[in-house]
Parts: sequence; C-alpha cells; structure tokens
Amino acid sequence: MDKSVAAILLVAAALITVSCDKTEQLFPKAPDKPTHEGTQDIPLPENIFTDDFFETFTDPTSGVVSYWLKSDAIGKDNSQTVYFNGCEMTDDERFIYALTSTNEERIRLKQTTESQEKHGIIIDMAARKMYRVPNPHGYPWLDPETDVYYYCTLSPDRTSATFYKRELLVDPAKVIKLASIPSSIVPTGVNKPLSRVLSHITLTSDKQKVFIDAWIADQFCWGLLDLYTGAWEEWGHSTSVHITHGQLNPRHDDEALCAVDAWDDRSGANHPIMYDPDGTYPRIQYVKKGLRQTIQPDPERNNATHEGWAPDGDQVYWCSSGIHVRNIRNGNYRKIVETTPGIDQATHCNPTADMKYWTYDDNTPGYYRGCSWKVNFFNTVTGKRVLVYDSRPQMNDGNHESTLHPDPHPHFVCNDKYIICTVVGDDLNMHWSITPVDQLIEKTK
Repeated sequence: MDKSVAAILLVAAALITVSCDKTEQLFPKAPDKPTHEGTQDIPLPENIFTDDFFETFTDPTSGVVSYWLKSDAIGKDNSQTVYFNGCEMTDDERFIYALTSTNEERIRLKQTTESQEKHGIIIDMAARKMYRVPNPHGYPWLDPETDVYYYCTLSPDRTSATFYKRELLVDPAKVIKLASIPSSIVPTGVNKPLSRVLSHITLTSDKQKVFIDAWIADQFCWGLLDLYTGAWEEWGHSTSVHITHGQLNPRHDDEALCAVDAWDDRSGANHPIMYDPDGTYPRIQYVKKGLRQTIQPDPERNNATHEGWAPDGDQVYWCSSGIHVRNIRNGNYRKIVETTPGIDQATHCNPTADMKYWTYDDNTPGYYRGCSWKVNFFNTVTGKRVLVYDSRPQMNDGNHESTLHPDPHPHFVCNDKYIICTVVGDDLNMHWSITPVDQLIEKTK
C-alpha cells in the first residue's frame, strides 16, 4: 500500500473513533453474549408495571387484566408495538421498546403543530428511565436474548441506508454504527431510488447478518448483508414480482420466508398478484439463495395472508378465514382456528413456542386503518377462547384512514409469559399493551 494512502486511512480511523455523539468505529466486532457491564446490577422492581409508566386496564367483557403505556408518561399521544413477528421486550424483562407519535386527528383538526413523524422509545424497566431513539426505517429488532437493539435509518434522498445497534446492558444511549447497504445495488441518476430497504429486521443466529428485501426503483432484490463487514450476498431479484415481508428462518440461516404483494411502479401502473401457472395463490414464498417457490396456502380457499415462521423453523402459519399451519418439510397441513366471514376474523396471529396457545386479532365488522379491533387468545388443548380485548373503539373513520398502521399485531414475548399488542383507548390514542398469559390459560381451562 502507498504510504500516503495508509496515512490517510489511519487519520480517518482516528476521526471515526473519537466521536462526540458516542458512535463507534465501523466496523465493530460481531457481538458475543453481553458482558453485563454497566447497568446490569440494577434489580427489577417486584411490580414492573407501576403507574410511573403504566395504567391498568381490565376488559369489561372478559375480566382480562392488561397494562398500557400512559401518554403523559412518554410525552406523546400514541404508543404502539411493532409487527407481529417482532419483539418489544427482552427475556429478562429489563427493556421494552415502543413506537410513539402524535394523534392524527389533532393534527388534521390543527389542534397541534406537531409533526406526524414516528419516534421510538426504550424504557429501562429497572432504572425506570426512558431513552428516545430515531424513527427507524422498517421495523427494528430488540434482541430478547442479548438485550441489543438493532435499527436502520434511510437517508433523506433515499439513496443510502445504514444499520445501527445499542447494547442496552452496557449503555442504552451509546450508538454503534454498523454497515450500510452496498452502493452497487442502488442505481444512480434515479430520484429517491430506495422505496424500501427491508420490511423488518431479522438476523442470522450469530447476529452477524441481516436479511434484506429491498424495493429499489422498479426492481426487487433479497439476500444477506453482513453488518460487520458490509459484504452483500444476493439470493435473488425480480423486475416483476414484489417480494416483501422477508423473515429469516429462526433455526436455519440459509432459509427465509417472504410474501408476494401487489405494487405500483414509478409510472403509476399497478401490478396485481399473479397466480401461479397451476392456479395457486402465491402469497407465501419459501426462499433460499437462487431458489424461490410457493408454499401451498389454505386448500379450501386458496388464500393466505400475514404469514410467519413457527419457532421450530419447520412450520409456517398464516391467516385465511382462520389460522393455518403447514410443515414445509413434509407438506403436512392443519387448521388451528376457523372463523366465519362477517362474524369473526383472524387477521394477524402468533403462537407460543410449543404452539399450544395462539393470539390473534379480529377487525370484524369491517376493515380500514384505524377501525375497531378485538384481540383473542386460543387454547388448543381445551379448544376454548377468551377475549384479551373486546371491541375497542375505532380511532378514526373510514374517510380519514390512519397512516400509522394501528392494527393490534398481537404476539408473545418473554418466553411466552406475555402478549404484547396495540390497542386504542377511550382517549382515542393508541397504547402499547402488555397482558400476562397465565390468567388467559386459567380462563380457558
């Protein structure tokens, strides 16, 4: 290497390392199990849902007790959860994550000058301290095992995106910069080419790589980005099929679950979902490097939506007038719950690790962004259900749909100890909600 080039590199490295905003050098080493330095010795209170951050809500129909983040405690009208395949609470119950925003009706009626931009918060449940974090691009990932928070930000001109992490047990305020998406996959001379970098962060088992399902100009590509070297491994691409909702297999790093969805290109032309040549609805896609194939959906209705991996990595689940499961290794199919259109509905669902218990939301009688919702718990052992939430009030009306994606998205956290979801309160604000599961099992004996 030329000596002048080497000198420049050394100076640049020093400048990156000495940072006033607590951002570390690119690229740090991949994470090991946390060293538990810093704040790990602060004990959790006996009751973590005290009224400094939470209010207690008892459903008037079922008697189920839940806890909501209070608007005045977080300094924002709304708090909400991430997608149903995400996580907002670490297994040690030490940290929680929520998205926050301003009530849309207050903005529409000019009752406030606040913007509609979302931001995130991390709450240390032991120190009872809140940290504000930037609005992420795509859904972030709070690793429940390592207490590390991962997120992505998109540049204002949508030509680049960078990943970051915070090691919460060491210092929740310290930002560690990771890799950016490679410039080689972003075309030049295109206005705001990055429509999407990824739907939600899912990581390989060593926490080294993230799965990308990018929408770039009028093309789609998917694969793995190494967060610590910046290396990009493309698994596939398409100029006609919209591949989205990418999720790495929780057990096998070389497999992912994706979805096919309709899309509008830059000229405004709509591209609907095209059925496979044999007539199969292709919503659920099994993906490996160089391979993409349809997973057979609901055999009665040939339909599927809101799919996810079962914890064993061999089964996938989805909704279609109920809840369905298929083993991708042997093709075995089973129906967990059947619903009746117009009467009840399963829109998003999620199981416990042993798949004995399920939670799902119901938007009957009619769906729009901000409509009324129910949240259910189903016990497959007894075949009984209980309402976590009976019909909550609609947040707005169908003529003024929400842009905040206020669906409940219920899912299990903390080794299935709790269900987390988003609910609308009587104040017509969204609230991040957590419900202990033991009472639900007792009520469905």
